Amino acid sequence: MLDREFKASGGKWGKCDLGELFHIRSPKKKFNANKLSFTGEYPYVARTSNNNGIRGYINESEEYLNPGLTISFGQDTATMFFQKDAYFTGDKIKVLSLKDRTLNSSIASFLISLMKKSFSTFSWGSSSFDEKILKKVQIMIPQINNAPAWSYMENYIEELEAERIEELEAERIEELEAYLRVTGLTDNKLTASEENLIPCLTSAMNCAGGGWFAQKTVACEWGMYLIFPQGSGHFMPTH
Repeated sequence: MLDREFKASGGKWGKCDLGELFHIRSPKKKFNANKLSFTGEYPYVARTSNNNGIRGYINESEEYLNPGLTISFGQDTATMFFQKDAYFTGDKIKVLSLKDRTLNSSIASFLISLMKKSFSTFSWGSSSFDEKILKKVQIMIPQINNAPAWSYMENYIEELEAERIEELEAERIEELEAYLRVTGLTDNKLTASEENLIPCLTSAMNCAGGGWFAQKTVACEWGMYLIFPQGSGHFMPTH
């Protein structure tokens, strides 16, 4: 449906330089991670590919904070993350902000996926640190009337997220049904308190990993409980 509407509106894909879309700036001040104490409140963004690029949290003068609602770009690693909040950073990080609108997480996710594709074949070296070269890197973006189709990008990501939520809900239902079959509770009617416990159980399974086949600890209104692997038949309080 979304693609049909896009094409019906005259939408097409076209090449665009990063410099046309973004202001590409160096951080206001580069902080050496080896000299920092990570006991603060503001994110320190590095070139790591983990934890949204955040190495830790520091306290420095707020005048050197880089603005939130931007993309942090690691020049020699091509790591890219949407940064919702203001942040500090170190060397070889560029700060990307859209020229004609405020960036949000959906549009950032769409553009980052396109940028990663372009940079996957990039030949990294000393020249890759040059801001002028970064500005000339081309990506293919959806356009309407030769302008970026922002609404299409935003709606595309939102649809994907909605589909993922539906998939997760279906997985939770399947896990619950499997648990009820094993415990012989498929014909039992749950009380209101028991129904309220279901989100606690499914949340514990999803957060800890391993589905119903790994030992977990879950907290509910009755206390803290250990859930043992499927088939063991154990569900017991920890104290």
